Amino acid sequence: MTKCDSAGERMIVRMRREMNVWERLDHPHVAPLRGFIMDHDGTPGLVSPWYSEGNVLNYLKNNPFADRRKLVRDVADGLAYLHGQTPSIVHADIKGVSYLFHALRLKTYNFN
Repeated sequence: MTKCDSAGERMIVRMRREMNVWERLDHPHVAPLRGFIMDHDGTPGLVSPWYSEGNVLNYLKNNPFADRRKLVRDVADGLAYLHGQTPSIVHADIKGVSYLFHALRLKTYNFN
């Protein structure tokens, strides 16, 4: 690995690493990577599809009687898929905003 001179360069190296991992994943409960973007100020970002229901916290707020057990199973299924990769992928930021909801499917994203 090359030495980075600035925080910006370190961020780009980290984003490239995450992109290389994310682009090879294919699972119903893992959001697909659609691309890479550089903001007007040079901040890099990874692009996933738009999920109209937002994150799981918003979904539960708007659907208080949703089957929470199914949502937990979906999260567990996606995490089991990540952990089963070689080398294993660990989702380092598990929280409600890290799970997007669309078309009755919960999808994880934002892992590194």
